[in-house]
Amino acid sequence: MASKDHYVSQTYLRLFVGPNGGLVPYYKNARVIVGKSKSPKSICFEIEGNTNKYFEYPRILEKRLPAFENPWKDNVDRLEQRVFNAKTKSKLEHRILDAKTKFELAGYIAFLRLCTPTAKRIAQQGLSDMHKFVQERVMLSTTDNATYLSDKDKCILREVILKRERGPDIEREHAHAQCMVSLDGVTYRYYCSSWMILINETNIPFITSDNPAILYRQDIQQQIAQTYIPLKPSMALLITPDLDIDDPTLEDAKRYSNSKNGFGFIPQSGVTCVNKFNEAIVKSAERMVLHQKKEDWLEQLVRKYSK
Repeated sequence: MASKDHYVSQTYLRLFVGPNGGLVPYYKNARVIVGKSKSPKSICFEIEGNTNKYFEYPRILEKRLPAFENPWKDNVDRLEQRVFNAKTKSKLEHRILDAKTKFELAGYIAFLRLCTPTAKRIAQQGLSDMHKFVQERVMLSTTDNATYLSDKDKCILREVILKRERGPDIEREHAHAQCMVSLDGVTYRYYCSSWMILINETNIPFITSDNPAILYRQDIQQQIAQTYIPLKPSMALLITPDLDIDDPTLEDAKRYSNSKNGFGFIPQSGVTCVNKFNEAIVKSAERMVLHQKKEDWLEQLVRKYSK
């Protein structure tokens, strides 16, 4: 029987549901923006989405995912409680994040960055562009060195080569395999980074989507992208890579001190900040934005970025 593989887990989505236990989808590419409330079980999955023929064991993700996905809710709850304890000073907290919690969260965030339909599509395009670039260099070099061609013919051929708009088609499963190979490295990168836990105290909640872990820049001048992921309507995470470590390994993760993690509260006056994060989620969503209820402001925002 074919497997319904959630690329955004039910345990993640359940933290955003409304009182009826459902999520309202806002569709970016449909005539009707707002859909009917849906259960986490019925959205964000692909049939055999975690199966990949390029591995000896095609369902290899089944061996990796549970260690990171299953404790997600407990880890988010633990994170929230530690922030509360640190704020009230009701309990001495030497670290907001312990190593185990951070590593498990990092592992699932890596999956969300690399194994969603968005990630597969971007990987396909990236591989196609890379092949196109290599092919162009080879063809241009061959043309330039062809002694049997006149200078005029070479110019014509060069123009034809450079006018190609797209590279070769890349199989989606191949692109996914390349992403899967990167899971460990991205997990170590996220672990060896500075984490800022954001507590939302405004009346505008954090929203999520079918592509919830996104690259984020506060302005166009920011050269190094952060990773933003909403954890629940009242809490989100902003990850800033530690560039002192070029290519983190498991040994780097074991040695990492985790001294650069912190938390911050977005007060009632910080609605603009929340709106900016929500806008980034809408822009990066593949097909649907998800929220606990129907709201006009969100419908208008999704309509603005509809495909």
